[in-house]
Amino acid sequence: MSAQRHAAVAGLGSVLPDRVVPNEWFEAFIQTSDEWIGSAPGSANGDFAADGQTTSDLAAVAATRALEAASISPEQVDLLVCATLTGDTPIPPPRCGSSASSGSGRPRST
Repeated sequence: MSAQRHAAVAGLGSVLPDRVVPNEWFEAFIQTSDEWIGSAPGSANGDFAADGQTTSDLAAVAATRALEAASISPEQVDLLVCATLTGDTPIPPPRCGSSASSGSGRPRST
C-alpha cells in the first residue's frame, strides 16, 4: 500500500512593475487604438519592468509575498510555481532565480 500524498496552496503572491505605460504608447508601434485595447483585452494601460529589472526579480517579490501570506518560512516550501510568458532567458527558467532570491534555496520548482 502506498502512502497518500496531499498538496495545498499555502499562499499566493503577485507583483506588477512600477512603470505604467498608457495604451496610447502602443499606437506608435502597432495598428491599434486606446479604444480597441480597452474594449478587447480590457486594460487601461500596460505594466513594464524598469530597465535592468527581470522577470526573476519580480518573481522573487511575489514569492516573498506568498510566504508572508502563508505565514511560513522559505525552508518549509516544497514546491514553487512560477508561470510566465516572459522569462529572463530560455535556460534556466525564471523559477530558479526566484526560488534562490526568495530564500527557499530549492531549485525544485515548476
